[in-house]
Amino acid sequence: MIVGILLRKVKDFPDNAPRTLNAYLIYVVLPAVSLLHISKLQLSFSLLMPIMVAWIVFPFTWLLFAYLGRKKGWERSTIGCLIICGGLSNTGFVGYPVIEALYGAEGLKLAILVDQPGSFIVVSSLAIIVASIYGAEKMRKRDISKRMLFFPPFIFFLCAVAINLSGVSIQDPFLKILESFSATLTPVALIAVGMQLKVKFTDIKDKLLWLGLGHKLL
Repeated sequence: MIVGILLRKVKDFPDNAPRTLNAYLIYVVLPAVSLLHISKLQLSFSLLMPIMVAWIVFPFTWLLFAYLGRKKGWERSTIGCLIICGGLSNTGFVGYPVIEALYGAEGLKLAILVDQPGSFIVVSSLAIIVASIYGAEKMRKRDISKRMLFFPPFIFFLCAVAINLSGVSIQDPFLKILESFSATLTPVALIAVGMQLKVKFTDIKDKLLWLGLGHKLL
């Protein structure tokens, strides 16, 4: 992350670099991670819990901040922001590298389950509905479905599940290719986050920010 922050200071470094790195992660690395780990995961009912985490936390957060917002007379946009930011976690770009660093490849398998059928579908459905209710822009159901169906990591997650259920195992040289791309996840993701991380000290004084962060930590 520090490398990403320092690269922002380099004059000749392209302004669109974070966007390019994000695209590389979305279209290449995250699909490779899913194919590598989910295709050989031992499927069982115990795996439903990590998948359900986002589906439990987000509706609870929605009820909590909708109630507090009405009681305190907050603006609708503020309520929507607290629901979405407080009820969702960055389980992909930051979550994968952190879990991999702490728990290795085994932890990464669970992180993918928390992210793809969990956080990703919640952010592509319930979170967009919240944004539509509490924001100015309205989203059609068709647009929500399209975003979900054509998101590359989710497509490859479904492919990996299909490979797993069929009992097929990925062999060399494809296995080595997937391992090579997956190995770039941590450095590229955290550098991309560092390049986009901008902290305004005036915003840190906002009480609602601390309310949202406190809820998130709990």
